[in-house]
This record gives sequence, C-alpha cells and structure tokens, in this order.
Amino acid sequence: MTKYCPSCCLDCQQATSSGTSFPAVPNTPFALGNLLQAGTVTLNISPEIRQAICDHHHAEDGWHEFKPTTLIPMLTDSQYMDFCGELEFLTRQRFVAVTCRCLENGQLILRVYLIPYDLVNVQGRLRIRKDNILNPARRYMRNLLPKIIQDLDTWDGLPLARNAKELVSEVLVWMLLLSNFLSDFGVFEGFENVVRNL
Repeated sequence: MTKYCPSCCLDCQQATSSGTSFPAVPNTPFALGNLLQAGTVTLNISPEIRQAICDHHHAEDGWHEFKPTTLIPMLTDSQYMDFCGELEFLTRQRFVAVTCRCLENGQLILRVYLIPYDLVNVQGRLRIRKDNILNPARRYMRNLLPKIIQDLDTWDGLPLARNAKELVSEVLVWMLLLSNFLSDFGVFEGFENVVRNL
C-alpha cells in the first residue's frame, strides 16, 4: 500500500511516484496494533522545518516515528521544547508511543498510543518501575493526557478543527478503564472526569 506523506523529504517523495510504502508490522509486543489509540496532540511549528524531521522511514501506521531529540533543536517555543522533552522520556520509558505527521499549514499532528502496563510478552516489566522513573512519568502524564484530542479527522491527518467534538468511542471506553490504573499509581486522579468533558 502506498500513500503520499506530507512529512517526507523531497528525496523520499521522489523515490516513488506517489509517496512511500507502509512497512510490514513488526513482530514485537510494542507494535502499534497492540497499543491503545489515545488520540492526537497538535503543535504549531514553522513550515520550513516540516520536511527537516523526515527520518526516511515510516512506522507501521504510515506516519513517521516521533523523535523529539530531532525536533527540539528546531523549536523556538520553550513550552513546546519542554513538552517534547517530556514525550521523549515517556516514549523511551515505554509509557506511550508517538508517531507524527507534518501538514503543509505548519501543524504537527502527534498520534499518541498508550502502552498498557499488562502488555503481553513483556514478562511483567511494565508493572514494576523504580521511583526515579515513576515520579517524573506521573508529572509528564498529567501534562500530556489533558492535551489529547479524540477527533477522527485529526487522527486521519487532517488539520485540527476549532470545534473538534467527534470522539473515538472505543478509545473513550479504553481511556475510562485506563483511568483506574492511572489513579492507582497517582498519575492522574479524576482523569475519567476530564475524558467525559472532552
């Protein structure tokens, strides 16, 4: 399957007549199909850096893997820099997985996938974490979760609408269930109320 990707650099776009192909689904517990599709976060970036973050590779959802360490030096907004730094920690420590797509209007859409703590075939590694991992993760998840928007069009890579209201119902149910786990670890007390008010 081949699709045009607006995030690809010119070299990648010219590699095929209509974009680049979706890669095969990796044989790993952390494949995106095993994770919870939480929703999207949209950042406004300079259009000039849209293709500068191309890593010449697509994740299995057809978007680019989000690599904050590549993007952060190109940002000028300190809040975005801090937020991307937090995402880097959360992805590296396997709390979330993130893919991204840059639009021509300068919007950077981040697809956020939550990694279940009881993910199969990881030998329980996600259940037991040290305090020096959990403490910052709690803070960063408190910052991330309210920013997530559950809008079908944005998930499909369309620009964020001001009145995005359409929720992904299956994801909403999963996030309500997940709130119990997050609250148990003090990640985000009352998260279910935030989700219901989206």
